[in-house]
Amino acid sequence: MPTRRHIIAGAASLASPLILPHFANAADPYPNRLITIVVPQAPGDANDVIGRALAQKLAVALGVPVVAENRQGAGGNVGTAYVARQPKDGYTLLLNAQSVQTINPFLYRKVPFDPVKDFDPVMVVGVAPYMLAANNQLPVKNLQELIALAKAQPGKLNFASSGNGTVNHMLGEMLKTAAGIDIVHVPYRGAAGAATDTISGQAQFTFGMFSWFDAVCKIRSIKSVRYMH
Repeated sequence: MPTRRHIIAGAASLASPLILPHFANAADPYPNRLITIVVPQAPGDANDVIGRALAQKLAVALGVPVVAENRQGAGGNVGTAYVARQPKDGYTLLLNAQSVQTINPFLYRKVPFDPVKDFDPVMVVGVAPYMLAANNQLPVKNLQELIALAKAQPGKLNFASSGNGTVNHMLGEMLKTAAGIDIVHVPYRGAAGAATDTISGQAQFTFGMFSWFDAVCKIRSIKSVRYMH
Protein backbone atom coordinates (compact mmCIF):
# COMPACT_ATOMS: atom_id res chain seq x y z
CA MET A 1 0.00 0.00 0.00
CA PRO A 2 1.35 3.52 -0.75
CA THR A 3 2.40 5.67 2.15
CA ARG A 4 -0.08 8.22 3.42
CA ARG A 5 1.97 10.98 1.79
CA HIS A 6 1.76 9.36 -1.62
CA ILE A 7 0.38 11.94 -4.07
CA ILE A 8 -2.30 10.96 -6.56
CA ALA A 9 -2.56 13.62 -9.25
CA GLY A 10 -3.54 14.23 -12.84
CA ALA A 11 -3.26 17.60 -14.54
CA ALA A 12 -6.62 18.92 -15.79
CA SER A 13 -8.20 15.59 -15.03
CA LEU A 14 -10.33 13.80 -12.51
CA ALA A 15 -8.29 11.23 -10.67
CA SER A 16 -10.52 9.03 -8.56
CA PRO A 17 -8.42 7.46 -5.84
CA LEU A 18 -9.85 4.79 -3.58
CA ILE A 19 -8.98 5.86 -0.04
CA LEU A 20 -9.58 4.51 3.43
CA PRO A 21 -9.01 5.79 6.95
CA HIS A 22 -5.78 4.55 8.51
CA PHE A 23 -6.10 0.85 9.27
CA ALA A 24 -6.27 -0.33 12.84
CA ASN A 25 -5.29 -3.93 13.53
CA ALA A 26 -8.31 -6.23 13.64
CA ALA A 27 -8.51 -9.70 15.16
CA ASP A 28 -11.01 -11.03 12.59
CA PRO A 29 -9.96 -11.90 9.02
CA TYR A 30 -10.67 -9.13 6.53
CA PRO A 31 -13.17 -8.83 4.94
CA ASN A 32 -16.03 -10.67 6.61
CA ARG A 33 -18.97 -8.24 6.35
CA LEU A 34 -20.45 -5.38 4.32
CA ILE A 35 -18.03 -2.85 2.82
CA THR A 36 -19.31 0.65 2.01
CA ILE A 37 -17.72 2.83 -0.66
CA VAL A 38 -18.66 6.43 0.10
CA VAL A 39 -18.97 8.67 -2.97
CA PRO A 40 -18.98 12.34 -1.84
CA GLN A 41 -20.48 13.45 -5.16
CA ALA A 42 -24.10 13.45 -6.35
CA PRO A 43 -25.93 10.50 -7.94
CA GLY A 44 -25.31 10.40 -11.68
CA ASP A 45 -21.90 12.09 -11.44
CA ALA A 46 -18.84 10.36 -12.88
CA ASN A 47 -17.60 9.19 -9.48
CA ASP A 48 -21.03 7.77 -8.71
CA VAL A 49 -21.00 5.69 -11.90
CA ILE A 50 -17.46 4.51 -11.15
CA GLY A 51 -18.30 3.73 -7.53
CA ARG A 52 -21.27 1.53 -8.39
CA ALA A 53 -19.33 -0.38 -11.03
CA LEU A 54 -16.42 -0.82 -8.61
CA ALA A 55 -18.74 -2.04 -5.84
CA GLN A 56 -20.12 -4.78 -8.09
CA LYS A 57 -16.65 -6.00 -9.06
CA LEU A 58 -15.30 -5.88 -5.51
CA ALA A 59 -18.28 -7.83 -4.18
CA VAL A 60 -17.48 -10.68 -6.57
CA ALA A 61 -13.74 -10.55 -5.90
CA LEU A 62 -13.98 -10.33 -2.11
CA GLY A 63 -17.04 -12.50 -1.53
CA VAL A 64 -18.81 -9.96 0.70
CA PRO A 65 -21.50 -7.35 -0.05
CA VAL A 66 -20.10 -4.02 -1.27
CA VAL A 67 -22.32 -0.96 -1.73
CA ALA A 68 -21.74 2.58 -3.02
CA GLU A 69 -23.30 5.33 -0.90
CA ASN A 70 -23.66 8.99 -1.94
CA ARG A 71 -22.90 11.63 0.69
CA GLN A 72 -22.53 14.79 -1.36
CA GLY A 73 -22.25 18.39 -0.19
CA ALA A 74 -19.77 21.24 0.26
CA GLY A 75 -17.70 20.28 -2.77
CA GLY A 76 -17.08 16.77 -1.46
CA ASN A 77 -16.24 17.81 2.11
CA VAL A 78 -19.35 16.21 3.66
CA GLY A 79 -18.68 12.66 2.50
CA THR A 80 -14.93 12.94 3.01
CA ALA A 81 -15.36 14.12 6.60
CA TYR A 82 -17.84 11.31 7.22
CA VAL A 83 -15.30 8.67 6.18
CA ALA A 84 -12.60 10.31 8.29
CA ARG A 85 -14.81 9.81 11.37
CA GLN A 86 -15.51 6.12 10.74
CA PRO A 87 -13.77 3.23 12.53
CA LYS A 88 -10.37 2.50 11.05
CA ASP A 89 -11.22 -1.05 10.05
CA GLY A 90 -11.28 -0.91 6.23
CA TYR A 91 -15.05 -1.35 5.95
CA THR A 92 -15.73 2.26 4.95
CA LEU A 93 -13.81 3.33 1.85
CA LEU A 94 -13.76 6.69 0.08
CA LEU A 95 -13.90 7.10 -3.70
CA ASN A 96 -13.00 10.72 -4.17
CA ALA A 97 -12.05 13.25 -6.81
CA GLN A 98 -8.54 14.45 -6.19
CA SER A 99 -9.78 18.04 -5.96
CA VAL A 100 -11.41 17.44 -2.58
CA GLN A 101 -8.08 16.70 -0.93
CA THR A 102 -5.87 18.97 -3.03
CA ILE A 103 -8.02 22.05 -3.78
CA ASN A 104 -10.60 22.26 -0.98
CA PRO A 105 -8.10 22.84 1.85
CA PHE A 106 -7.12 26.05 0.05
CA LEU A 107 -10.67 27.16 -0.80
CA TYR A 108 -12.31 26.66 2.57
CA ARG A 109 -11.20 28.42 5.73
CA LYS A 110 -11.23 25.05 7.45
CA VAL A 111 -12.06 21.59 6.13
CA PRO A 112 -13.42 19.00 8.61
CA PHE A 113 -10.62 16.51 7.91
CA ASP A 114 -6.88 16.37 7.40
CA PRO A 115 -6.29 15.45 3.74
CA VAL A 116 -2.95 13.80 4.53
CA LYS A 117 -3.15 12.43 8.06
CA ASP A 118 -6.70 11.06 8.01
CA PHE A 119 -6.42 8.78 4.97
CA ASP A 120 -4.30 6.13 3.28
CA PRO A 121 -4.46 6.03 -0.54
CA VAL A 122 -5.14 2.56 -1.94
CA MET A 123 -5.26 2.95 -5.71
CA VAL A 124 -6.16 5.27 -8.58
CA VAL A 125 -9.37 3.94 -10.08
CA GLY A 126 -9.48 6.15 -13.16
CA VAL A 127 -8.21 9.30 -14.83
CA ALA A 128 -10.05 11.20 -17.56
CA PRO A 129 -9.45 14.57 -19.23
CA TYR A 130 -11.85 17.47 -18.85
CA MET A 131 -13.42 18.97 -21.97
CA LEU A 132 -15.29 22.20 -22.57
CA ALA A 133 -18.71 21.26 -23.93
CA ALA A 134 -21.06 23.92 -25.34
CA ASN A 135 -24.67 23.74 -26.41
CA ASN A 136 -25.13 23.78 -30.18
CA GLN A 137 -27.45 26.77 -29.89
CA LEU A 138 -24.40 28.86 -29.05
CA PRO A 139 -23.19 30.47 -32.34
CA VAL A 140 -19.55 29.40 -31.99
CA LYS A 141 -17.50 26.57 -33.46
CA ASN A 142 -14.35 26.63 -31.34
CA LEU A 143 -12.81 28.08 -28.20
CA GLN A 144 -11.51 31.17 -29.96
CA GLU A 145 -15.00 32.05 -31.18
CA LEU A 146 -16.42 31.39 -27.70
CA ILE A 147 -13.93 33.83 -26.18
CA ALA A 148 -14.71 36.41 -28.87
CA LEU A 149 -18.44 36.08 -28.18
CA ALA A 150 -17.89 36.43 -24.43
CA LYS A 151 -15.85 39.60 -24.99
CA ALA A 152 -18.55 41.01 -27.25
CA GLN A 153 -21.26 40.22 -24.66
CA PRO A 154 -19.67 40.65 -21.22
CA GLY A 155 -21.69 39.08 -18.42
CA LYS A 156 -24.16 37.45 -20.83
CA LEU A 157 -22.73 33.94 -21.17
CA ASN A 158 -22.89 31.45 -18.32
CA PHE A 159 -21.16 28.19 -17.57
CA ALA A 160 -22.50 25.38 -15.40
CA SER A 161 -20.48 23.48 -12.82
CA SER A 162 -21.08 20.68 -10.33
CA GLY A 163 -20.78 23.15 -7.46
CA ASN A 164 -18.72 25.92 -5.94
CA GLY A 165 -15.07 24.97 -5.63
CA THR A 166 -15.26 21.91 -7.88
CA VAL A 167 -12.77 21.30 -10.68
CA ASN A 168 -15.13 22.43 -13.44
CA HIS A 169 -15.83 25.62 -11.49
CA MET A 170 -12.08 26.26 -11.17
CA LEU A 171 -11.60 25.61 -14.90
CA GLY A 172 -14.22 28.24 -15.69
CA GLU A 173 -12.51 30.73 -13.41
CA MET A 174 -9.15 29.94 -15.00
CA LEU A 175 -10.66 30.57 -18.45
CA LYS A 176 -12.05 33.90 -17.25
CA THR A 177 -8.63 34.97 -15.99
CA ALA A 178 -6.59 33.68 -18.93
CA ALA A 179 -8.91 35.07 -21.61
CA GLY A 180 -9.93 38.25 -19.78
CA ILE A 181 -13.65 37.59 -20.20
CA ASP A 182 -16.72 38.16 -18.02
CA ILE A 183 -18.80 34.98 -17.80
CA VAL A 184 -21.28 33.95 -15.11
CA HIS A 185 -20.81 30.85 -12.98
CA VAL A 186 -23.95 28.77 -12.30
CA PRO A 187 -23.30 26.10 -9.64
CA TYR A 188 -25.36 22.91 -9.55
CA ARG A 189 -25.59 20.14 -6.98
CA GLY A 190 -23.71 17.74 -9.20
CA ALA A 191 -22.29 17.29 -12.68
CA ALA A 192 -25.44 15.55 -13.92
CA GLY A 193 -27.52 18.70 -13.44
CA ALA A 194 -24.86 20.87 -15.05
CA ALA A 195 -24.67 18.53 -18.06
CA THR A 196 -28.46 18.29 -18.42
CA ASP A 197 -28.93 22.07 -18.46
CA THR A 198 -26.05 22.53 -20.90
CA ILE A 199 -27.65 19.97 -23.20
CA SER A 200 -31.04 21.70 -22.93
CA GLY A 201 -29.55 25.16 -23.51
CA GLN A 202 -30.31 26.66 -20.09
CA ALA A 203 -26.55 26.92 -19.62
CA GLN A 204 -24.29 27.81 -22.51
CA PHE A 205 -21.33 25.58 -21.68
CA THR A 206 -19.70 23.49 -19.01
CA PHE A 207 -16.49 21.64 -18.26
CA GLY A 208 -16.85 17.92 -17.79
CA MET A 209 -15.03 14.63 -17.98
CA PHE A 210 -15.01 13.82 -21.68
CA SER A 211 -15.68 10.07 -21.39
CA TRP A 212 -18.58 10.55 -18.95
CA PHE A 213 -20.18 13.48 -20.81
CA ASP A 214 -19.84 11.72 -24.16
CA ALA A 215 -21.42 8.56 -22.72
CA VAL A 216 -24.38 10.56 -21.37
CA CYS A 217 -25.00 12.05 -24.81
CA LYS A 218 -24.70 8.70 -26.60
CA ILE A 219 -26.99 6.91 -24.17
CA ARG A 220 -29.64 9.59 -24.62
CA SER A 221 -28.98 9.95 -28.40
CA ILE A 222 -28.24 13.63 -27.83
CA LYS A 223 -26.46 15.69 -30.49
CA SER A 224 -27.00 19.12 -28.98
CA VAL A 225 -23.50 19.67 -27.61
CA ARG A 226 -20.14 20.24 -29.23
CA TYR A 227 -16.68 19.99 -27.73
CA MET A 228 -14.52 23.09 -27.94
CA HIS A 229 -10.86 22.85 -28.97
